[in-house]
Amino acid sequence: MSKVLSKIHSRILILSLTVLGAFLAAGCSATLPPAYQLKAFTGDTPRGKILAIATDGSRVVAASAKGLYQKVGEGSWHIIPVPGIRHLKAISSLAVNGDEIFVGTKGEGLRILSGGTWEIKTSRYGGLPDDDVLSLAVAHGEEGLKGENIWVGTSSGLALRRNGNWELYSPNDRWLGDLAGRKSNGDGDIYVASGFRLGLPGEDKKSFRPPITSISVGKDRVVLAGKQLRLAIISDGVVATIALDADYINRSNENVRIESLFVEPSVIWCGTSVGLLWGGLDGVAQGIPYPSWTGFVPSRSTLFNSRDTRPFQYRWHRVGYNTAAVKGITRDSDDGLWVAFSGVPPTIVSSLHLSGTTEAETGTGSTTAIRRYVHIDEYIAGRRKPYYEVYGRNVGISDTPTALAFGEPGGGVWLGTTSGIFNLGK
Repeated sequence: MSKVLSKIHSRILILSLTVLGAFLAAGCSATLPPAYQLKAFTGDTPRGKILAIATDGSRVVAASAKGLYQKVGEGSWHIIPVPGIRHLKAISSLAVNGDEIFVGTKGEGLRILSGGTWEIKTSRYGGLPDDDVLSLAVAHGEEGLKGENIWVGTSSGLALRRNGNWELYSPNDRWLGDLAGRKSNGDGDIYVASGFRLGLPGEDKKSFRPPITSISVGKDRVVLAGKQLRLAIISDGVVATIALDADYINRSNENVRIESLFVEPSVIWCGTSVGLLWGGLDGVAQGIPYPSWTGFVPSRSTLFNSRDTRPFQYRWHRVGYNTAAVKGITRDSDDGLWVAFSGVPPTIVSSLHLSGTTEAETGTGSTTAIRRYVHIDEYIAGRRKPYYEVYGRNVGISDTPTALAFGEPGGGVWLGTTSGIFNLGK
């Protein structure tokens, strides 16, 4: 009898290990060895939780509760004193434009360093819609609207430096239609896709509202993330607003937020508090992200100042199973898409303490990971599971991701975590 029980227990153990092995293989089958390696720094480096990172060419700026740091090329880091900020941990966002540094804060307005001199903008004298700066973006040349523009997203509106002059926009005054400029609808044909409607003048104030949690600049458009999982696409003379179905994305009734945006010619990558979304421009961006069987994310869209919805028709899908918050999205010069997820690793995987498995995409819930998706557009076009590289303890990176940026090709990717800053390069 004991021999029979022993055989049964042995078979159960073998079956359990087989199932577990299949489970881990399913999670790790799409992973690749890291192509990027951790690069060393000289001198002091930013310490503590990294609040924001911004790059412009070889110039990198990072903020932590310890201070504002700058590094140029192969030079060392050095601290830049920031006047008038009571608490450095209030820094929420950064932007770099040539020799200018823009420092956004929660509750203390915007600081601008230019030519060695600081300028302070707050709502008190009409410099900002309010003092909670949540997002910053820089537009050059052919990007966004015409001119060299600096975009500042706040809790109640937008500030825009357009060709050197500052303009303020909020739903209580001038808003998106005025910002884009009015374009006549004309008397031509009307192209309105399913799920779209043509908005009436002034309706943009209800269709999209602050806070502006993220801003990304594309070749001919600027995309804003706002309240209730909504997006606004601003082009020359035209505005389109998109309301994504929050209940479809997350049925636990949490307040789903858009944490980050990355705009490309035919795709909007949308990082939310519950995972990554892909918006592909209809007729241009081909395929469906893995897992393709989950279907599309429902959305409702409204177009203002035009009668042709075709340039703004996006199909929305989830990317993968990871339900962790997306803290940053960027591309490198080798066509790799970097995504920084910040969540709780699945218990069954993290308890194994196996190399790479805690960052693997297992389909069991949110997972903290820095992933570099390799040629992901080709995999989406073919409706296949994408291959990606995992960056964490396997390359010497510790703690939870907080910020992500890409410098020039030789500068690699800059990653902020709760313990400091890391640079990954080839």
